[in-house]
Amino acid sequence: IIVVLDNRGYGCINRLQQACGNASFNNMLPDSAPRIDFALHARSLGALSEHVANIAELEQAMLRARAASRTYLICIDTDDTRTTQ
Repeated sequence: IIVVLDNRGYGCINRLQQACGNASFNNMLPDSAPRIDFALHARSLGALSEHVANIAELEQAMLRARAASRTYLICIDTDDTRTTQ
């Protein structure tokens, strides 16, 4: 089971840059075209996959993933600026 936390770029790197006193170097990809569809990409490689919108859907997807007989990717969008600090 693979869970992709999609922040549409390198949000954790951006936070690290700012936390260390550096200026933010724009490496975020919110306006990039096309947007990367990780679930579809996983399917193209033979995995089962799905995109979920929230934690409740993630919990249900995890049940399906555990029952699967092959690689299963679950992609969930995350906030590129929030942190637990």
